[in-house]
Amino acid sequence: VYAWELPSVMRKHIYTGAMGSVWATLIAGLFFVYFGTTVGVTEFQWSLMAGLSSWLISAQIASAVLTERTGNRKMIWFAFAVAERSLRLVGILMALYLSLHHSRWAPVVLITAICLANFLGTMSSPPWLSWLADIIPESEHGTFFGRRSAWMAVAVVAVVVPSGFFLDRIPEAHKLQAVTWIFVGATVIGLVD
Repeated sequence: VYAWELPSVMRKHIYTGAMGSVWATLIAGLFFVYFGTTVGVTEFQWSLMAGLSSWLISAQIASAVLTERTGNRKMIWFAFAVAERSLRLVGILMALYLSLHHSRWAPVVLITAICLANFLGTMSSPPWLSWLADIIPESEHGTFFGRRSAWMAVAVVAVVVPSGFFLDRIPEAHKLQAVTWIFVGATVIGLVD
């Protein structure tokens, strides 16, 4: 990255950081809890999914080794991030389909897909963060990451509050489909990110 490219690079990373935060909040926050509970995820299954996902942090070690061996942080991040975001939506859609057909397998499919997506997402974090830290000059890390965090927070509030307001106004019979459309929109934002 040349010095004259840096302002544009930092701006783009702020935009994409905001998009990624919107995606993560919409697809894995309270809307997801509503969705999972509606398709039949029990308290035990919520705990199981959280526990399994917590262990997946160790996948970052494998990601670091893979990144070191290939030397291609950007491609590793891209492949794992796209796979995670796609698999998460596929799992949600499959769970919705099974739930609408009264299958008891909907929670199992959802938990399996989300845990696999969390594994892929965990694999994507180290190469991306190290790549970004190398692009941004060390003397600007604090200012850049502070500004980026502020814009991410603004973007999340600007999208999540209206989405929640919209969902509250939807009749109960259509909420599951509405939240699924929120997930689809979030995934588009996440993939563009």
